[in-house]
Amino acid sequence: MLKQLSNKKQIKKLKKTIQKSLNNEVPIPELEIQEKLNKEIVTFILDGAVLQLGQLKSSKVLLNFEDHSHFITKRLGRNPEDFRPDIVHQSLLTLLDSPLNKAGLLKVLIRTEDNRLIEINPVTKIPRTFKRFSGMIAKLLETAKIQSDDQVLLQIHNDTVQEYFSNEAYIVATSHKAKLVDLKEYIKKKHNLVFVIGAVAKGNPGLECKFSNDCISISRYQLSTSNCLSKIIDTFEEYYSII
Repeated sequence: MLKQLSNKKQIKKLKKTIQKSLNNEVPIPELEIQEKLNKEIVTFILDGAVLQLGQLKSSKVLLNFEDHSHFITKRLGRNPEDFRPDIVHQSLLTLLDSPLNKAGLLKVLIRTEDNRLIEINPVTKIPRTFKRFSGMIAKLLETAKIQSDDQVLLQIHNDTVQEYFSNEAYIVATSHKAKLVDLKEYIKKKHNLVFVIGAVAKGNPGLECKFSNDCISISRYQLSTSNCLSKIIDTFEEYYSII
């Protein structure tokens, strides 16, 4: 499923765009087109996210630790601090707002605590407020799919991570307790990279990840999910010369 941007349709579209910008006066070298297209999509999995609905009065809502602490403790017998969909919200804004995504080189998935895999269409407009975001995710959890008139925006898959990706994917978990690497040098030596970033406030999904090929640390300091994503995104934008 991880694809390089190298098919004929994309080449034709890019050629048309470049030709238009040049008023059709200068032919486009095929080598230049291939250079622009020969960049691999970078995939991120927000891992371990606790996205769970709760029946409150007459409606189902996405549970979070601030608004539903009593319900989570009394009804579910769980620690409210585990319920942090705000981390997913902030992470999606960081990912989908990035120039890397706008350049068409980013793919985003969420793997929930109960092992559901959610695919996010890169063109999805994530609500800026947490309240509206919660409503969107609540609808997704009930219907398994959210779509616009012409395309699916969010979808829950029945596949596991291993089933979803081809064998060519190189899955890299992240943890501040893992081996420290120079990310700029690391990405030069790997292909079809899939980064697993914990979407949790505590715990260490990276070290516990059973489907990764490697586990690395990108900083000697413990980073928030959003900050970790930003560092990886920035590295790829510099590597791909995306301004």
